[in-house]
Amino acid sequence: MQVMDNVISDHKCNIEIISFLHDHLGVTCTADSANYSAMNGRLDIIQYLHQHYSSAASNNNINIWSTKVMDNAAEYGHIDIVKWLHLNRTEGCTTDAMDKAALKGKMEMVKWLHLNRTEGCTEQVLVSPRSYLNTVLYLLDNKLVKPKDYN
Repeated sequence: MQVMDNVISDHKCNIEIISFLHDHLGVTCTADSANYSAMNGRLDIIQYLHQHYSSAASNNNINIWSTKVMDNAAEYGHIDIVKWLHLNRTEGCTTDAMDKAALKGKMEMVKWLHLNRTEGCTEQVLVSPRSYLNTVLYLLDNKLVKPKDYN
């Protein structure tokens, strides 16, 4: 783990420290920086990273952005980050976003993803022992997954 990733992995990290490391010491980051920020619900850091590391060309040819960033934000229920990424980045997400949000009972997130994204979910949410009944019913009612015959 690099210095910037280590600082950002602390959910209480201070944006001024990140700015100082970047501006005065030339410290760069890896994909872990964006992923930790998404998991920790740090929209301020996501926005900072977008401003300073918008592409691989701006970060020593290291691309920190992927579908995993939105997947992680969705899993942990950080809808503000998911909405911001949806409007400001092009990577999108995968079915993991809705799957993991559903498995953690994040109904608001599942509904938002259903109404605003096209990736959908997998049948994993129906067969997992960790599934929430209200989430499963929502997915079935909205035909987001189709139950198979598991006999």
